[in-house]
Amino acid sequence: MRSKVALASIILAGVLTLTACGDTEKKGNKEEPKSTESAEVGKADGNEQKTFTGGSWSKEEDEKYAAYEGNTGGCVDYDNGGIYYVNWVGDKYLYYWKDGKNKLILDKWVSQIAYMDGKVYCIYDKSGKTYNPDIYPSYEGVIAEVDVKTGKYTELTEKTVHLITVTGDGIYYQWTTGPDAEEQKEENGLYSFKDKEMHEIEERNDSAIPQTRFGKYAIVARVKGEEVEHYVIDLETKEEKGIIETVPGESIGFSYRMENKLFFNSSVEKNSEKWTWWSLDMTTGEKKQVKAENPTEKVHTFVRLGDLLYTVCNGSGEIGTYDEGKEEFKILTITDINGNPSKDIMSNFKTDGRYLYTSGLNHDLMVLEVKEDGVYEIWSSFLEEKGKKK
Repeated sequence: MRSKVALASIILAGVLTLTACGDTEKKGNKEEPKSTESAEVGKADGNEQKTFTGGSWSKEEDEKYAAYEGNTGGCVDYDNGGIYYVNWVGDKYLYYWKDGKNKLILDKWVSQIAYMDGKVYCIYDKSGKTYNPDIYPSYEGVIAEVDVKTGKYTELTEKTVHLITVTGDGIYYQWTTGPDAEEQKEENGLYSFKDKEMHEIEERNDSAIPQTRFGKYAIVARVKGEEVEHYVIDLETKEEKGIIETVPGESIGFSYRMENKLFFNSSVEKNSEKWTWWSLDMTTGEKKQVKAENPTEKVHTFVRLGDLLYTVCNGSGEIGTYDEGKEEFKILTITDINGNPSKDIMSNFKTDGRYLYTSGLNHDLMVLEVKEDGVYEIWSSFLEEKGKKK
């Protein structure tokens, strides 16, 4: 049975907006909330626009529509614990780390890895020449899969792509021209598990790649002029409803779904460092400002470990914790392997329920353990490679 994925944010046309997440962790509610109806609100042009005021949810729908975004920073094995990662700071092969032990899974340099149902899906650049550390996405390859039990590697397409997101229907993909191209182009599509063929998708928001999913609903963002409008799409009926009403000039940043809530930061001043922090209950449509120790803190994606939500904070060596019950937000410093305060730049967290996983600027994997007296780095692929060279 597929586990569930959490959601994060990317930069779209210079504005931080909603998308499906690649830095994955488990999501879902313990209880099935009640459904609510949608209301009608008038738009400025006089047309009627439906507004999303909450929706029904079930674990079955969450698993059916779950999306797993491919990424460079590793993917958690939700069935067995541990994490798959590409050894970017070493031989660039695919490995599996669990409880301090490393296992080689594939002796190829792959990227955009995503785990689902006993397989790691990825893209593989046969030439080994497309990757450019100054451009994202630059690594371009065919879509492939690796059976993590047998190690069997299978290439699924001949066509090369840049990004993938895996669902029960198949593998959504995106190909783009480079930033220096005279004409910017983008191609979206789906490699279907049913017919083993690639199918082009005309509307980018019909792809799982830019979506944030909540059961049978998908949250998408569209850029219209200087404004970004957010919608909820019912994946079964294709009906659209507005969500997160904003005022002119307001930016929505670092949006992230955690269980039945959507957390996001908001700023009404262009290029401002001042942000307010909000939560939107996806089952009731209720929006409220989150009270926190530092409400202007730029918060990235959350993962839940125990009773707290954890997030990368300020980038360098700091971690944020949020207690929903007490509405308390605290900033902690990570202790590195040498017992010193960590200064590493980190990406978004992942968790298998035991450890926190993150990666540095060079995509090196870091494993963190949460203890009563703090958060400690217990292993890193960078130090592992450094030890091999001694």
